[in-house]
Amino acid sequence: MLFHPDNGQQLPERKYKPKTREVGCMMYVSPKGEVLPVLIKMKDDNQEIRTYDKVRILYKDEKNYAGTRSFEFHCEIVDMNRCIEVVLHFFPEKLRWELLL
Repeated sequence: MLFHPDNGQQLPERKYKPKTREVGCMMYVSPKGEVLPVLIKMKDDNQEIRTYDKVRILYKDEKNYAGTRSFEFHCEIVDMNRCIEVVLHFFPEKLRWELLL
């Protein structure tokens, strides 16, 4: 999609697409059915499995993409003494977790 400002100049399309990775996630399900991630495991660039057990949820949002329900968690994880903000997607029908970096 191109944006056309009033002076006739065209701005280039944004080609940024976030990295997604499938991750293993241990989750807590409350008695009311609320899902919360507790621990994340994923492979890094060297194919080594890394565990992140310090997951801080900033906020959660429920989404519905073309009839597929998902939960979006904006979280902070600690990696080598740095806080990194990530987005976790949980798809309950597929029981699948994805991490957006």
